[in-house]
Amino acid sequence: MTRHISSGKGFLYKVCLAFLALLSSPGILAQQYHFENFTLENGLPQANIYCIFQDSRGYLWLGTEGSGACRFDGKNFVIFNRKKGIAGDVVRSILEDDLGQLWFGTDSGVSVYDGRKFFTINEKNGLSSNTVVCLYRDKTDTIWIGTAGNKGGLNKIESLARDSVKITRFTVQDGLSGNNVFSICEDNFSRLWIGTFGGGITIRSKNGSSVPVKLTSLHNFPSDHIVAIKPGVSGDSGSGHMIRA
Repeated sequence: MTRHISSGKGFLYKVCLAFLALLSSPGILAQQYHFENFTLENGLPQANIYCIFQDSRGYLWLGTEGSGACRFDGKNFVIFNRKKGIAGDVVRSILEDDLGQLWFGTDSGVSVYDGRKFFTINEKNGLSSNTVVCLYRDKTDTIWIGTAGNKGGLNKIESLARDSVKITRFTVQDGLSGNNVFSICEDNFSRLWIGTFGGGITIRSKNGSSVPVKLTSLHNFPSDHIVAIKPGVSGDSGSGHMIRA
């Protein structure tokens, strides 16, 4: 279920019916769409796909459940797995940073790819957990990593030098509503909305200058299990979010 949450004073919970409205439009129903399927027979390395990302060069990158990541140019698939240098073969999230490097969130940490080689960020570097669920690049190009498990939490990544990073970790001890971070999104007030699986949502300033706001079932929020938060449209402030629980 998708809900629209306004970040102004007094939160408003609404069930999103936009998709149903589109289906009811005669013009939409009259349109013809062409679908082309790509399967294992076409070179796809794994049928279970966690994420799809298009980089600045136009390539599509697929994160798979067990076969690493693969790059698709419209015709051919190129596989990047543990044998090729990626940290883990379960890839749940992919993004591109301001330098054009690709980041892959895996079950064994994060791999950063500069087009030639991989650099791995994991618990040895200070990451809270190797189980990476989501990656997010904010408006200032800072990378945030959401991890899960007993040692999960939110991680702020700052590049210091080539193949060197500074990691700042945030957990329930720092005000998060839960340590299983499944989604991260920034609003128009430069606050991070942190969706957790089992702990609801935490809204916090990026620099920690204000007390975090928690949205959980204890505060009459519909669900504590948040799997995705995306920017939406709010009529009053333009800072609404679409939340899938």
